[in-house]
Amino acid sequence: MYKWVFQVNDPRDNPITAVFFVRQLEDDGNLDSPHPGEAPGGLTGRCIRWVSAEAPDESHLPSEANAFVGRTDSRICLYHLSEGRTEVHFETDITLDFTLSFPLNMMPEGILKFMTETVMSQIMQQATESMLSQVQGDIQCSSARPEQGGDG
Repeated sequence: MYKWVFQVNDPRDNPITAVFFVRQLEDDGNLDSPHPGEAPGGLTGRCIRWVSAEAPDESHLPSEANAFVGRTDSRICLYHLSEGRTEVHFETDITLDFTLSFPLNMMPEGILKFMTETVMSQIMQQATESMLSQVQGDIQCSSARPEQGGDG
């Protein structure tokens, strides 16, 4: 089990900590193609899935007033293609329930929606970067520019 901790600031620069307890499941080898109808035998690659888990005990739960426990079901799959290419598919579902304190709970709904979308966007960006860094060694790279031949 892993404990993910992401700290972001809301639009008013107040810190918010999101904590996720997750289990990691891995599948290597021959995987179903991400494109139905293509590669009927599947593709080689690697899928990693992170699913929510319960905190092992109360001591692992955040005690700060600005910290909240979230839930996730995220998956990243790397499909090895020909010519040293890798196709990456990423899906994530993150839920974070938090309580608005006074005076935030008095703000108009449009402003609250903007603030929560901003906070969730920052958390999603950090989570994505964290997940991609865990599989970085599995991603193959090739030149994005075609090689020039002849007289140049």
